[in-house]
Amino acid sequence: MPSETKKKSEDTATKAARAQQDHAQAAHGQAAHALGPREELLHGQYRIQSYLSSGGFGVTYLAHDSLDRPIVIKECFPVLTCHRKGRSVIGRTREDAATFSTIVRNLMHEARRMARLDHPNIVGVHQVFEENGTAYMALDYIDGLDLLEIIQNDPERLTPDVVRSILKKVLEAVAYMHDSNLLHRDISPDNILITADNEPVLIDFGAAREVTNKASKTLSSLDSVKEGYSPLEFYSKDAEQNSASDIYSLGASFYHVLMGKAPPDSLARLSAVSAEKDDPLEKVPLDLKGYDRSFLAAIDHALELFPMDRMQSISQWLQHIDEEVKRNALLAAAQQDQGIEHIVKNLIDQTNSDTATANAVRMAEAERRKRIASSSTIATTKPVLREKPTHDIFGDPLPDEDDDTDMYSLSHTSTHSRTPRFGSIFNLRKSFFASRSTPLKAET
Repeated sequence: MPSETKKKSEDTATKAARAQQDHAQAAHGQAAHALGPREELLHGQYRIQSYLSSGGFGVTYLAHDSLDRPIVIKECFPVLTCHRKGRSVIGRTREDAATFSTIVRNLMHEARRMARLDHPNIVGVHQVFEENGTAYMALDYIDGLDLLEIIQNDPERLTPDVVRSILKKVLEAVAYMHDSNLLHRDISPDNILITADNEPVLIDFGAAREVTNKASKTLSSLDSVKEGYSPLEFYSKDAEQNSASDIYSLGASFYHVLMGKAPPDSLARLSAVSAEKDDPLEKVPLDLKGYDRSFLAAIDHALELFPMDRMQSISQWLQHIDEEVKRNALLAAAQQDQGIEHIVKNLIDQTNSDTATANAVRMAEAERRKRIASSSTIATTKPVLREKPTHDIFGDPLPDEDDDTDMYSLSHTSTHSRTPRFGSIFNLRKSFFASRSTPLKAET
């Protein structure tokens, strides 16, 4: 392996370790700077009961609303760029203040988009508001355990039928998000709550954002990088994040369900592959009891290290594990093929019609040109004339028709004397009468 590639992998691993350390420190700082019990928000509409947890978004609290109903409050508190002064949250430096302001503004935008989501397996957003210089979200309180707690403390509850049902519903919820042009970006077992009747609810949308958000670099301080669950592209600010990124995190979460442990960190896998070593990811056994081979193979497919090698949409995953979805997809493809055949047939018919019309036009044009050519030939043909006579009936030469003089034209060699043109006629008469003056002999 070239030394440059090795160095790049080591640098990436170092950055990842530093990022994980920063996030750990951030969580500790967030807990230390959390709002205390009985603190009120939004003019007393919400009252903090206790601190719950910290994450990439900030701090999570258990609270009650004005009707004393339990509710969850999430506070935007990226500790690497801000700190609390009294109740207010402010940037650590002037530069941090500008960054923090942009973070709050973009998170308010994303939170309002999430508030419009309406899906039974996605936590409901009650309200989004700004206070204390930062952003807050009021969310449904879900009575249940997260998937990580169940894996660790009650794995027998996760039978093959329950796992299949949970995965299918979570996939449908994530697909609904993707169709709304949102990525979750923090899918992990501790962000999937399971109710008493095994209904999954996807929570913690602190890191969620639009797929095409131009401010992704600004929001990098909120990236929730979790060892074992985050895809490779989450470790780079410049890497593209799309549906395949959430698919990796989902695959890692349910790998943990099936194998009893989280998969190796994606950076550790990259380092091994870069060093031409075996991928440390242990494949899911395809003969795992109670599961179809296609179901198990889909988990491995979702965990492909590089984004382009994974499934590119949730619908592709659902086709692996749900026969009805697969059948509907095949039917839709067949109908699309029929539609394409119909379009092609119409194009062929139209082309044939256009060709016939074009041929008819060409034939008509050829006939028109033929008629024009024939008319031109007739117009340019000289009429057949009889041979022009050169002498009159008496044998005298006829004058030239081009001669523009009359019978008594002026002589060009004498002065205005008229020259008879019929002298030969007079000479003929003279000869005739002279012959008649000879006495006739009597006949005997």
